[in-house]
Amino acid sequence: MNSRNRFWPILLIGFLAICFLSPVLFTDRVLLPGRFLQQLQPFAGMLPAQKTAPKWNVLQWDALAQYYPWRLFAQRSIRNNEIPLWNPHQFCGTPFVANGQSAVFYPPNVLFWVLPVDIAFEWSAALHIFLAGVFMFGLAREMVLSKTAALVSAISFMFCGFIVTWLELPTLVNAAVWIPAAFWLVERVLRFPGTRRRDAVLLSLCVGVQLLAGHFQISLYLLLAIFLRVLWENGAATLNRDRSSRRQQWRGIAALSIGTALGILVAAIQVLPTAELARCNHRSAERSIEAYQWYLSNAMSPLQLGRLFVPDLFGNPGKDIYWGPGFATAGQAAYTEYCGYIGFLPLLLALASLPFLRRARAGFYALLSGLSLLVALGTPVTYPLYFLVPGFSQMGGLSRILILFCFAAALMAGVGWEYGWRQADISPKKIIISCLPLGVGAVLASELCALVAASAFSESPPLPLLWVPLLSLLIWSVIGGTRAFNTPPPSLFRAATLAWITADLFVFAHGFNPTAPRRTIYPSLPLDALSHGKRSRCLTLSKDWSLFRFPRATLPPNAMTVYRQYDVQGYDSLQSKYYKNLMARLENSGPSPPENGNMILLHNYRSPIVSLLGVRRILSPEPLEGEQLRLLADSPLYMYENLDAWPAAFVVDRLPDIEGLQGAARPMPCDMHSYGAQTVSVIPRQSGKYLALTDSFSPGWHAYAGSAPLATFVWADALRAAELPSQTPIRVDWVYLPNSFRAGAFLSFLTILGLTGFLSSSLQVRRR
Repeated sequence: MNSRNRFWPILLIGFLAICFLSPVLFTDRVLLPGRFLQQLQPFAGMLPAQKTAPKWNVLQWDALAQYYPWRLFAQRSIRNNEIPLWNPHQFCGTPFVANGQSAVFYPPNVLFWVLPVDIAFEWSAALHIFLAGVFMFGLAREMVLSKTAALVSAISFMFCGFIVTWLELPTLVNAAVWIPAAFWLVERVLRFPGTRRRDAVLLSLCVGVQLLAGHFQISLYLLLAIFLRVLWENGAATLNRDRSSRRQQWRGIAALSIGTALGILVAAIQVLPTAELARCNHRSAERSIEAYQWYLSNAMSPLQLGRLFVPDLFGNPGKDIYWGPGFATAGQAAYTEYCGYIGFLPLLLALASLPFLRRARAGFYALLSGLSLLVALGTPVTYPLYFLVPGFSQMGGLSRILILFCFAAALMAGVGWEYGWRQADISPKKIIISCLPLGVGAVLASELCALVAASAFSESPPLPLLWVPLLSLLIWSVIGGTRAFNTPPPSLFRAATLAWITADLFVFAHGFNPTAPRRTIYPSLPLDALSHGKRSRCLTLSKDWSLFRFPRATLPPNAMTVYRQYDVQGYDSLQSKYYKNLMARLENSGPSPPENGNMILLHNYRSPIVSLLGVRRILSPEPLEGEQLRLLADSPLYMYENLDAWPAAFVVDRLPDIEGLQGAARPMPCDMHSYGAQTVSVIPRQSGKYLALTDSFSPGWHAYAGSAPLATFVWADALRAAELPSQTPIRVDWVYLPNSFRAGAFLSFLTILGLTGFLSSSLQVRRR
């Protein structure tokens, strides 16, 4: 076999990935929803007006509100030869690496460190779509499927509803594409004793990289799926009467378990800091029946099952309309949360594979797809997962387990093609009798759904809504006809089938992910100039936040990270509950909008806690009143100086009480020698017992007077302070280096060193 015949499927997968993203890869547009920025102050008056306002999609908004600022901050730190352990720009400072979605140690994210961040989003998306296809193709070939069948699986997965609709939120997609890679290696570990150790090592590296990709919810689903595969193999081994074969199965299970455990150690540099931060996370809560019922309220409605056949059954946010189940609680984002489309024809092929799964040794994947749907629907299957699996109850979006359905169903589609239409020793009569009613019934149901969905469109319904099922039935009939006469589909027809599956998924995805000109992504603001270049903390006032319409907000919640400013607010799924409690005292109520508990938006700028936190600048779209405020600018926003702001660092004999801040005298400020991302140097001006900072505290902050460590502690619920020695030091240095990171880095280094050493030695033995 020459190299051209061997690698053409990989080249085809790469070509399709590039074609899919060509509107941004080769133009001045980027894969970010820049049009959303134009609806917020002060950008509304700075950017070109839009012909029509886009529909608000709170999930896609996260690409600009969270991922872009974080990737930019990480890039700046890495280019400055720093590991970004701490982000001083949000929440008066917060751990950065400890939030897995920072994905600092994920190898493919090198694209974000070497390319402009906005451009890196599209190239990262193209790379991961390509990897999704390659890994699924490899798994399908491992299941002894033909190249055409493997391409059916690859195309169905790489452009499935989950990957397409989450594409602008990179951590979910990045973690998802490693699922077929992991199961490719799982199958090799279980099937090939001769290469079992090497494959187990590769599985460890694969699981580790998947954990580093940055979305622990998807990683948890992968680990649960591997555990289910272990149980499946364990059951098969128990029923096996051949002692020798059973012994090999037990060894495979042991190698699989050890390989998965080592994969967690590979990612210890990320897992341990995240576990430490999760212990004080604002989302942590006791599991109870009441909490479980609330958790199920976000499950997928049974009506959403119709979208497995007709993805736009209830409209499409890309076409500025969605009205289906889930809209009342999630708005336009419900389309993404409940999208498990793999293509109409691939879904028919997946259903047609059911009679042949035992022959294909793919029964586990039918079980996985079925259980995934049951969990997504919030059936009683979810109960033991919620109460017994650590971390499951803290995960958002129960229906995101649809990624396992998309993965398993895409693989079953390849099995359906291979064993339903290609194998010569299977009765054509049996195939036609079992599959013809399935195809006709699915098409009729889909057409009925499509006609119902068409009523949601003000004009004529989109043609794909009506014609995709009919054309898929035509292809289904031709496949069945060729199979009935015991002739395999000709090459041209196989190519046409792949082209139709691709076209179906491309049409489904068209227009869903918004793009924008580069110049519209966080245009420059004169914030630094207005503050005369001095480091100071700021507070940006917004009126509200919403899931259903554009919020009346001033700047995105993490915008100060982009503009190198320092904010008391922020947006993070792993923020400290102690800091959030302090913000609740500031606000005299919940500091988060009801629609999003991961966000802190403040309104009470008159609170003395605002001054205690060293807030010197207050930005507002409207004029403010207050004796402590001095107007600095009125364009593009009203900017005020807070004359009552406390110094960033000060020395006192008695730390102030939050309850007695009103009218309290301001202490003498310390000189700030340097203020970095994770190092702060302070020069005290006077003697005293305590050195207090208006920055937030987190385990891992250490203070030193010269080389002597100082005792550190929390004051004002969430801020940090150090006890000074009797003789006031010339300088106090603060360093952020958590023990969880050091231990994790050590474990990851040792594990990777051992695994790579084993791989190297095994390759040398193989060459001999």
